[in-house]
Amino acid sequence: MSVDVISSSSSRSVRDTLKDIISALIVRSPLIGLLMKRTWVYADESSKFIAYTDGLRIYINPRLFSMLRSEEKAGVLAHEVMHIVLKHVTRAKRVRSLFPHLSQLAVNVVADAKVNHLIMTEFKLPAGAITPHDLANILDMDVEEVEESSFEELCEHLAKKKPTVVISSDRWLELDVFPESSRVGGEEGAQRARGDEDNRKSSSQRDLIVLNEGDAEDASVSSEEEMENRAVRKYVESLTVAKMAGKVPGWAERVMNEILKSKVPWQRLLRAFLTKGIGKKVKRTWSRPSRKHPSFPGKELLKADKVVVLVDTSGSIGEKELQQFISEVYYVAKEVAEVVVIPWDATVYEEQVIRRPDDVKKIKVRGGGGTVIKPALELAHKKYPDNMKVILSDWYISDLDDVKTEQLLRAHADNIIAVTTSATPPSYLKKVVKMEVM
Repeated sequence: MSVDVISSSSSRSVRDTLKDIISALIVRSPLIGLLMKRTWVYADESSKFIAYTDGLRIYINPRLFSMLRSEEKAGVLAHEVMHIVLKHVTRAKRVRSLFPHLSQLAVNVVADAKVNHLIMTEFKLPAGAITPHDLANILDMDVEEVEESSFEELCEHLAKKKPTVVISSDRWLELDVFPESSRVGGEEGAQRARGDEDNRKSSSQRDLIVLNEGDAEDASVSSEEEMENRAVRKYVESLTVAKMAGKVPGWAERVMNEILKSKVPWQRLLRAFLTKGIGKKVKRTWSRPSRKHPSFPGKELLKADKVVVLVDTSGSIGEKELQQFISEVYYVAKEVAEVVVIPWDATVYEEQVIRRPDDVKKIKVRGGGGTVIKPALELAHKKYPDNMKVILSDWYISDLDDVKTEQLLRAHADNIIAVTTSATPPSYLKKVVKMEVM
């Protein structure tokens, strides 16, 4: 990132204002004040929004920020820093992996409501700020239920609503926006994306003016995991200091619990991808009448036909990882009529068919050699071209750059769930699950 510490006149004025606001906050609201003092703030004069965050740093438009009243400026800063604390940028990505049709803009509405619920009694927010009451109206829920539900739970509720119900005006964009949230899908999203292309450039591609120097360690952090770890660490440390000052908001401990367990469980993500990918067959049956209408036949869910599971058994896979892979085969077998297990390392081994979950006990694991996935992909491509495929691996695969390997992966990308315990699968594989080894 190229940084200019010599500010323009508008940015210089805002920098002085920020310094005064942070100093006042440290006395009035130590937790928020300390967090702000440790957060990098940059001037983004090309932004069409007052402020936004990339998950660790805050970017504000000096001109738009200067138009706010003094108390609203503090509210905007508190709002953005709480987005960082609550890890909303990375949590939003995980939620949208579960519900791909849920727009980033809709997720931002939920995140705003959760943040503002915490700070709106203490801080003045600009007109149009999203409240739990607004979200309750969108979701047809009680305000209390919205306030008590997690970010992920509310996004799940929102995903079940028709998209046209969610976004009705530009009001949702007036306060802040996550990076790339203008890409909301459909013609409206396309227009916003075209119009905001300059505003959506990576911060590394633009010269930015520093308005507040935060922790030195944060300046170059780029990975999502590092960003989350830094956000949690700063919150814990700032909360400790705030407690010593005797000024801690009532929601502080709740937030602590939330950010320590906010990740969508990888098991749930995997099974959500699986069930959406394979679908379910339904038939009508008179042996089980409809509960709502007893005079009509009920539904009987039938298992999908077949899923192919490619299990990495190479030398880089530890015993715990392999046991967990086999455990996941068991759960896949509970969802489908037949699972074809293909063990592989530098070669591909004999397929093993699982027709009942208990058959998992009969799986014979061979391997321990190098990690070359092409032979297993060729077998799956030849015999099971149209079936859903789950690849269980640490993704330290030596032939990922091989042209034929990439062609095979791309050819089946829509039907592949890439499960990794370590390295990141190729970016063209969109259904990716990070498995935590227990």
